[in-house]
Amino acid sequence: MMPRKIRVFWLVSLVLVVAATAATAVKLWPRVEVSDLYRTYADMPGIDATFLHDFPLNDTVAVDVTILQASDSTGWERLLKDFGMTPPPPEVIEICGKAFIEMRQAPKSDYSGCRDTVLLNNDFIATSWYEKTIWVFVIETEEQYSAVLLNQVDESINRSLSLNKKE
Repeated sequence: MMPRKIRVFWLVSLVLVVAATAATAVKLWPRVEVSDLYRTYADMPGIDATFLHDFPLNDTVAVDVTILQASDSTGWERLLKDFGMTPPPPEVIEICGKAFIEMRQAPKSDYSGCRDTVLLNNDFIATSWYEKTIWVFVIETEEQYSAVLLNQVDESINRSLSLNKKE
C-alpha cells in the first residue's frame, strides 16, 4: 500500500494533467469544424473570416459556408487576386449598390479558375462588390446547388426591396 502523501501527489498530478488536456482541447476544438478556406484566411490581416457549419438554406437543405469580408483595401486586393476576380468599375458598383450580388461557380480545387463542367466539382461563390464580401458555399449535392441559388436570388431581391423602401 502506498503512503497517503504519495497517493495525494499522484491524484493531484492526474487532475492537473486532465485539466490541462481539457483546456487545450477546448481551445483547439473550434478549429476542427472549419474549412481549409477558413483556416487560410482566419488570421490574415485585413480579412475577417467566418465559418458556418450546416447553415440552413431551407427546411431540408444545409451547407457549409465560409464568409470572407475585407476590412481594408489590402485585404480586398488579396481576395480579388486569390479568387481571380476583376471588379466592375466603381461607377457600376455605386449604381448597383448593396443589392447586387454576383454569383458564379468555381472548381473546388481552385476558386480562381473557370467552373468545371461537372456541377458537383464546383462550389458556389457569391460576391458583394459593394460590401467587399465573398461567400463560398460548399456544394455536395444538386439539391444544395439549387437551394443556394434560390437563397442568393431571394437575398438579392430582399436587399433591393429593403433599400428601395428606405429611399
